[in-house]
Amino acid sequence: MTLEQIITGALIAVTIVTFAIVLRLAARRERRDREVLEESVRDAAHRPASLHPLIDSDVCIGSMTCISACPEGNVLGMIEGSSALIKGANCIGHGRCAAECPVDAITLVMGDGERGVDLPHLDTSFESSRKGVFVIGELAGMGLIKNAVRQGVLVMEHVSTSLQPGWHECDVDVAIVGAGPAGLTAAMSAKRSGLRALVLEQGDAIGGTILTYHRQKLITSEPVKIPGYGTLQRGQMSKEDVLALWQDIAEKSELDVRLGHHVEGIEGTDGHFIVRTPRGVITARKVILATGIRGTPMRLGVPGENSPNVAYRLADAWQYTGQRVLVVGGGDSAIECAYALADAGAQVAISYRQPRFARARQANIKMIEDRIAAGSVQPLMSTRVIAITPSSVVLESTDKAAAPRAPMKLHNDQVIICAGGTPPSSFLRNVGIQLEQFKGEAPRALSQLAGSMSASRILPAVLWIVGISLLVGLGILGWDYYVLPRDKRFVAPLHETLRPAGTWGRTIGIAATAVMMLNFLLAVRKRVGLLRGVGNIRDWLNFHVFVGVMAPLFTAFHAAFQYENTIAVGTASACAVVVATGLVGRYIYQLVPGGPSGRPANVSELMDRVDALRRVLATTPLSVWLRRLLDPPQVRELPAGIIQLVHLPIAAFTMTANLVESRLHIRKYCRNNADPQVREAADDLYMLARLREQLAFYPALKRFMATWRAFHVTLSVFLVLLIIVHVAVSMMVGYGWNL
Repeated sequence: MTLEQIITGALIAVTIVTFAIVLRLAARRERRDREVLEESVRDAAHRPASLHPLIDSDVCIGSMTCISACPEGNVLGMIEGSSALIKGANCIGHGRCAAECPVDAITLVMGDGERGVDLPHLDTSFESSRKGVFVIGELAGMGLIKNAVRQGVLVMEHVSTSLQPGWHECDVDVAIVGAGPAGLTAAMSAKRSGLRALVLEQGDAIGGTILTYHRQKLITSEPVKIPGYGTLQRGQMSKEDVLALWQDIAEKSELDVRLGHHVEGIEGTDGHFIVRTPRGVITARKVILATGIRGTPMRLGVPGENSPNVAYRLADAWQYTGQRVLVVGGGDSAIECAYALADAGAQVAISYRQPRFARARQANIKMIEDRIAAGSVQPLMSTRVIAITPSSVVLESTDKAAAPRAPMKLHNDQVIICAGGTPPSSFLRNVGIQLEQFKGEAPRALSQLAGSMSASRILPAVLWIVGISLLVGLGILGWDYYVLPRDKRFVAPLHETLRPAGTWGRTIGIAATAVMMLNFLLAVRKRVGLLRGVGNIRDWLNFHVFVGVMAPLFTAFHAAFQYENTIAVGTASACAVVVATGLVGRYIYQLVPGGPSGRPANVSELMDRVDALRRVLATTPLSVWLRRLLDPPQVRELPAGIIQLVHLPIAAFTMTANLVESRLHIRKYCRNNADPQVREAADDLYMLARLREQLAFYPALKRFMATWRAFHVTLSVFLVLLIIVHVAVSMMVGYGWNL
C-alpha cells in the first residue's frame, strides 16, 4: 500500500467520523429546539404579538441564516430540516430573518390562524380607507425605530407627489398626529420637500412610545439613516439618550411641534381636513396618524385599580426607593420594571398568571432570575390580582392543577400594572378608518419596507459570463495539447507549460484552490457577526453556487484532464461530489411538503389536502391508471438504524420517478381526451399525485434533508483536507515555482 493510499484512507476515516459528529450535533440541536417549542406552547409563548416570520418549509433549504440573523435569539430553530418559529413571543418584528433568507422562504405576517390582529386597512402607500389619511408606525402594525423612520420617509414621498408646495387655504399641508420617530421623520421629510407640516402631540414631550419606558432603560437600535440629520450608528442607547437625540433632531430641523394637543376628531375630506383638539382646530390638506398603540393601558377590571397608588408605567424607579411595590405582568415591560425597582432599592414582588416567564426576551429573563436568586425580587407565579387597597393587594392562584387555596393578602404600598395596551380601535373607527383582521397575512404596506433591499439581477449573469469566458479561453489555449493521448504529450511543445506542474498548470491549480476556498465565504458570512447583513444573502448564495461549479472545472484544466495519483483523483472526485450534493440537495428540498403556519406540514395536513382534491376530482372521467390516484394514500414507514442512509436516496429517487410517471400519464390522457373537464383537471391531478408521493415518503424526505445537509458539509471539510494534503505532497516531491 502506497503512502498516498494510506493518507487517503486516513482522510476517509476522518470524514466518516466527522459526518457522524455533524449528524449527532444536528440531532441534539433539533431536540433542544423541539423542547423550546413544546415549552412555548405550554406557556402560551408560541404566538407572536406583532409582525413575525411565516416560513414556507416547502421552499426553505435549511441554511440557518435566518436563525443567526435574529437579534433576539431563541425565536427560530431547526425542526425536520427547516426553520420554524419556536418562541413567537420573543419576536418583535425586526424582519432580519426575511432579509437574510437566500430563497425567499420567509414572509413577514401579522396574526396567525388561531388569533387575528385588527389593523387599519392600508394600501401600499400607507393610505387608509379614508382617502387622504395615512397611518404609519406602531399603529400600522410595524414597530421598531428603523421601521418608523423608513415609513416616515416613504409616506411623505407619496404625499409630496400629490401636493404642490406653496400657499393654500389650509393652515398646513400635512398634519401629523404623534411626535414619535415615525411622526418626526415624516415632518422632516415634508420640510425637505418644501411642504408645511405640523406635529400634534398629546403628551408634554416628544418621543412617542419611548416616553413610556422607565428611566435609564436601554434601547437597542439598528443603524438607520435619518433624513436631514445623518446615520444613527449607535447600537444601544438609554431612554434619555434616545429622547435627547430626537429632541435635538426636532430643534435642528426647526420642526413645528405642538405639545399638549390631543386630537379628538378629524372632519372634512381629502384636500381640506379639519383636525379638532381642545385647543382649537387646524386645517390640513393631508393627515398622517403616527400615534402608536400604547396610549390606553390594559385594565385588570378589579376593585381598587383606580386608586392613587396604582400606576400603569414606571417613569422613575428611584421615586419608589424603600417602598413595597407589586409589579403585575410577565412580559418585557413588567420584568424591566421589576428589576429597575429592585436596583433602586424598592421591596419588589412580581405577579404573573403563568408558572414561568416565557413571553419575555432571554436577556430580561436572566436579569429577573438573577434578582430573584439574590432575594431582591419576590416571584408570585401563577397568581392574579383580584383586589387592590391603599395598603395591600389580594391575589388568587391561577394554577388549576394545584389544590384550591384561599386568596393571599400581600401588604403593599404601590402597584404598577404592566399588562400592555389596547389599540385605539374606537378612535380609528370614529375618524372613518376601516379595520381589517390579519390571520397569518402580510399587510400591504409592508411591501414597501420588504422591497428596500433586493438581490442583484446582473451579478449572476456577469459571474457566469466571466466564468465561461475563462474556461473557453483555457480550452482554446490548450486544445492542441489536451486532445493528445498521454504518451504523446511529453514531446508536445506545450507540455512544459500546461502539464500540472508546468507554469500554467500550477497557476491554474492555485486559481482552482482559491476558487474552492471562496466557496466557504457563504458559511463565514452567515456566522461572523461583522459580515451579517453585508450585501444581499441571495447574491452570496449565487456566488456560492457559481464558485462551487467552477472549482471542479478549473481543477480539470489544472490536471490537464488526466489524474496521475490517488490524492489528485480523490481531490477532483470530492470536489465534484460536493457540487453534486449541493445541487441534488437543492432539488430534494423542493419535494419536501410544507405547512401553512411557518412549520413543516404534518401528516394530517397533507391528508386534508389530498382529501380535498379527491373530492374535487371524484366526478372527473379518468383512465384506469389515473383512477388509482383517488385511492386512499398510505404513509411508508422509515426503516430503523443505519439502513436509513441507504433507504433515503432510494426513496428520493423512487419519489421522483413516480412523479415523472404520473406526469406522463396525465399528459397522455389529456392529449387523447377532448373532454374540457379532463383538461381543466390536469393541474389538480398532478397536485394530487405530488401530494400522494409527499405523504407516502414524508418520513424519509424529512430525514433526508437533515442527513443530506450534514453530508454536504462533511464532504466540504474532506475536500479542504485533501487540498491541503495534495499541495503538501506536491511540495514534498519537489515541485517548485520555476518560471
